[in-house]
Amino acid sequence: MILGGVQINAQRAYEIGLVNKVFPPENLLEEDKKFAGKLAKLPSFALKMAKDAINYGFDMSLDNANKLEVSCIAHCFSTQDQKEGMKAFLEKRKPTFIGK
Repeated sequence: MILGGVQINAQRAYEIGLVNKVFPPENLLEEDKKFAGKLAKLPSFALKMAKDAINYGFDMSLDNANKLEVSCIAHCFSTQDQKEGMKAFLEKRKPTFIGK
């Protein structure tokens, strides 16, 4: 698509897995806010590590990108949020993350 300059519509992008969801333009802001609300409930450090793995791993060899991913996961396991998440899971309740 890039080399051939092919343009596709939103529905086709969804069909081939380029995007996860498609919304009418008038619903986009509302849907973005819903998604942001879901992200806000997740552990912020884990989200940061996921973004780092994507952003920095993209330009690495597969071996180095895998090492980066393992390092990011290890860092996540040293957080208070990980302990809270595991405790909440065992207690069958929703976790309360604090970003640490």
